[in-house]
Amino acid sequence: MLKELLKLQYLGLDGGLINFIAENFSTQERAFLFTGGALELHFKYNAFSEEDLITFYDEDNLKKANEYAEDLILKSKENNIQIVSYYDDAYPVNLKKIKQCPLFIFVKGNLDILNTSKSVACVGTRRASETTLKLVGDVVKALVEEEIVIISGLAKGIDAQSHKECLVYGGKTIAVLAHGLDTIYPKENTALAETILENGGTLVSEYPIGTKGHKSHFVARNRIISGLSEGVIVFEADEKSGTMHTARFAYTQGKKIFCPNVTGSDEKLSSGVEKLLNTESAFPITTGSDVIDQLFINKTNSLNIKVNSTTVKELEFISKNRGISIEELVDSIILNYIEGERGNE
Repeated sequence: MLKELLKLQYLGLDGGLINFIAENFSTQERAFLFTGGALELHFKYNAFSEEDLITFYDEDNLKKANEYAEDLILKSKENNIQIVSYYDDAYPVNLKKIKQCPLFIFVKGNLDILNTSKSVACVGTRRASETTLKLVGDVVKALVEEEIVIISGLAKGIDAQSHKECLVYGGKTIAVLAHGLDTIYPKENTALAETILENGGTLVSEYPIGTKGHKSHFVARNRIISGLSEGVIVFEADEKSGTMHTARFAYTQGKKIFCPNVTGSDEKLSSGVEKLLNTESAFPITTGSDVIDQLFINKTNSLNIKVNSTTVKELEFISKNRGISIEELVDSIILNYIEGERGNE
């Protein structure tokens, strides 16, 4: 279905219509759509506008769409870039929950960690103070020790520092980029990007190969940084900085936001961090353990209560009836609980 989805996107169809086609059309019907069958399918589903029908009978445009899809698939493969659609099992569960989630993501590296249940985004200014950079190291170290994946944007300053500290302590990190994965911006972080991949990390973008970075892309990218994560740490940011876009996205997505409530003896909190803390939009933290407690320990304690409330005899009875071991039953309870928690967020 990948090629057909790429063609539909190229043709400029509305996202809702693309979703309808993906969810309701059979494999044969999707193929028929591009070979003169649009009107017949419209009689069956009443799905297309007059403009849509004109699009599906424009042979020159259909040819261009087909060439675009084939070329993109080929070039992505040549550059070791995986194209993941919204309808693929590998598409990140957290990302599906956000508004305006991308139809496609383009991925280099470890696809599996995009669906980790333990991830934290670390963001902030490109011109961070030495105090903040040291704090990034301390916080990231604590997170990595708990096997939490670090997500950031590969920008100068706090983003790059978060990725680097994660790698220093043997962790895995995801860099979300605002352009095609055939280039790296800023160029000075090219080696860092390669190191991320070499150590089991991931580069991800919603933009296909050949796409240059634009200002609007960097803003849009921030919704993916927060969307992939379980929570966001804003280490240092001016009130009108791009980092605050990430904080706003995180807030609307229902993510927990954290800000350090510590400074050097002669320093003040950055204006963005101060605003987030003063408006109670963020939890104040001093260590990585504060983040871990809020995001992960509390969930684990809730899970323990649920499991412990079921007696051993009940577990034995249920496992016997299902024909599975108690260990397999407990694993099932844990999995269902985690999925339920995700659904409630």
